[in-house]
Amino acid sequence: MKLEIAVCYTLLETCFDTYDNFIRDSKGNLILEELYRRKIVLNEELQKEYEDFFKNNRSDLADSYESFFQEIIQYEGNFKIVPSPQDDTERISYPDKLKDVCLITEDKLLLSELNEQSFNQNDIIKLSSDEIIDKNHDNPLNEFRLPIIRKVIKNRELSNDLSSWLSRFLKTETNLTIIDNYIYENKDQFYRYFLTHVPLNANIDIYTLLNNGNDENNLVHTFTTYPFNAWNIDVNIISSKKDQHARDIITDKYYIEIDKGMRVFGTRGFTEQSNITISYKEAMYDQCLPSSILA
Repeated sequence: MKLEIAVCYTLLETCFDTYDNFIRDSKGNLILEELYRRKIVLNEELQKEYEDFFKNNRSDLADSYESFFQEIIQYEGNFKIVPSPQDDTERISYPDKLKDVCLITEDKLLLSELNEQSFNQNDIIKLSSDEIIDKNHDNPLNEFRLPIIRKVIKNRELSNDLSSWLSRFLKTETNLTIIDNYIYENKDQFYRYFLTHVPLNANIDIYTLLNNGNDENNLVHTFTTYPFNAWNIDVNIISSKKDQHARDIITDKYYIEIDKGMRVFGTRGFTEQSNITISYKEAMYDQCLPSSILA
């Protein structure tokens, strides 16, 4: 999951100016790491502005810019090219070109050192270099920066807000393992707030318990018929709560722990208190799954 960002040449200038190959936590290094975590959105006009700025104003940093640009275009996930406007772009100011690109992005995040009033319009979120590297600053970069350790969901927050936030980690995942002993009891929340963000036809393995006299046939039938049959769901019955208590979600990229499972989405559109932890799957210590009584 990569947030889309628009980047100003002033931010790149600060990055290259403060980069130090021998000091890992130098300002430039931290900014550069952040840029590689995200998807930079630009068009030909914006790229030309970058080139002209470093050529005419900071020729001492031109090689750094060229190396950076060649690096990001090697990987499709690091950048996104959008069409340039059809009108006379020569008459459009640089801040307006930057703003127009930012407004095309999904996240409307602009990384810039410019103090431009027009950036404060149209829901654009502008972050300076200091705000980018401040992990305590309230901004979307920190909201989605992994690992997320113990994100507290309070009682009676909006379920849709939590669903929207979590969707950013789900919308590209096509293989999921969900361990939740009470997913059947919370199947409506599972469908409405979680599953609808997962790509159709994704493969989903569910590990769960039989509760309150429910039987295997009913549980399997529920998750393999409408509306759940839009996904390839396989149900595995856990023999006992003693064999598996924690609620886990494992995808190709992420490990997600929701201590209340799908119950976190609550009832009537309001959440129940729970804690969420998300990290990259590669950080998992153990990948074993609970034993199942179904063949």
